[in-house]
Amino acid sequence: MIKAIESHILKMPFTRNWDKSCPRVWDKWEANGQEWVVQDLDPNDDEEALEILVEHLCNDELLCSLSRLTEDKESVEGIRKFWVPCIAQRMTLGCYTWVDGKKTLVALNLCIVMSAGDTFPNVEITGDKWKNVYYGMEYVETKRDPHKYLELDTLLHAFGLVVKREYRGYKLGAKLLAAREPLCKLLGVKGTTTVFSGPASPILAARCGFVSICEVSLRELADSGLDYPPEPNTYIKLMFKMPFKRNWDASCPRVWNKWEADGQEWVVQDLDPKDDEEALDILLAHLCTDEILCSLSKLSEDEESIEGMKKFWVPCIAQRMSLALYTCVDGKKTLVALNVCVVMSAGDTFPDVESPGSLDINLKEIKGEKWKNVFKALEYVEIKRDPHRYLEMDLLLHAFGLVVKRDYRGQRLGAKLLAAREPLSKAHEIKGTTTVFTGPASQKLAASCGFESICEASWKDLADSGLDYPHEPNKYIKLMVKRFE
Repeated sequence: MIKAIESHILKMPFTRNWDKSCPRVWDKWEANGQEWVVQDLDPNDDEEALEILVEHLCNDELLCSLSRLTEDKESVEGIRKFWVPCIAQRMTLGCYTWVDGKKTLVALNLCIVMSAGDTFPNVEITGDKWKNVYYGMEYVETKRDPHKYLELDTLLHAFGLVVKREYRGYKLGAKLLAAREPLCKLLGVKGTTTVFSGPASPILAARCGFVSICEVSLRELADSGLDYPPEPNTYIKLMFKMPFKRNWDASCPRVWNKWEADGQEWVVQDLDPKDDEEALDILLAHLCTDEILCSLSKLSEDEESIEGMKKFWVPCIAQRMSLALYTCVDGKKTLVALNVCVVMSAGDTFPDVESPGSLDINLKEIKGEKWKNVFKALEYVEIKRDPHRYLEMDLLLHAFGLVVKRDYRGQRLGAKLLAAREPLSKAHEIKGTTTVFTGPASQKLAASCGFESICEASWKDLADSGLDYPHEPNKYIKLMVKRFE
């Protein structure tokens, strides 16, 4: 937090290991004929970063603007002194582009790692205008301590996200917010928090997967004795983001659909934890043999690949977002179909196992040549068109396997599972879903359920990329998405 609430516990302050791999690049792309990169702020650019913060953030950020901070030299110097040790922690993110052949810093997010009760940076707050800003931020974090709320000792805090005025409108703020996640994961930090102070920034943060845990109106700040207009409808918000974790409570497993047909009762619900092993058995017995990429790769003939795929599914199922379809057979509720689903953020490395489901995966960790052949095909199409960027959504419901037991096929049970993704997603404020559909039947089914194809790759494309598939130009795998209004 900004000010220590509990400072009686002695902790060693966080120190980043700044080695030869630094500054590390977290994202890069091309747009508008320019190359862009989000990386650790280069130490050579510390002074320039301070100038950008003073020139742009001190003038434009809501609390600074309302406090007229730039009119007080002591306050400008005070906030600058606060930022210096923050930058020195080497957790700040910088966004660069090339201008006239020179790599130029155009935006940054000043971040630091803090523990509960931390006093870092231990800097005296000087200047009445800077005090007014600082105490405004302190007020909301005192009202709701993010460390206590999230039950996390260590969090990545941020004290300023700024984009130079001439580079606004390029969604660079969203790129910086998204880069916090891989930065945190590298260093074992499980969440990030910020006080967002303007009407636009909380909206941007929400689109990037941040959730509000406390808000304070300008009127409340004024009533507390600070120098702000007593405006009841303008707020600053304390928001956080951490890897998705489902709240599995007494209402779970939740039922998403139920019906009767052919004299039987059917239900689509969350996969019951008691059925996790059976779900894995169904996936291995049916999907590993029948799914097109698995079949073409002869995956079921390679024990190492079967084990690798199973290890991939275990943490996916453990996230408790998988959908299951049950029917009553001889008075017994029987699992007959399922869709393995996980919530992922842009650039996510979940599931973090020997064969994690990510686009920047270390392929050396995938065990089994047949499983590697399947996974790299799925990776190929998602690298070709990133669904998170296409939908402009940080959180999406991904799926890694929809399977119906053979003796229950032909009853459009797959359509029931696909349809259930919508209420499941909406219950968790997720606005879209994506899947690589690998066969013509599944692609047709997905289209009938409202999915749109955003990228496809022929088997020949996969073979030409070095994978072991037939050189067939007229058969495709398709990356498909669906938005939820």
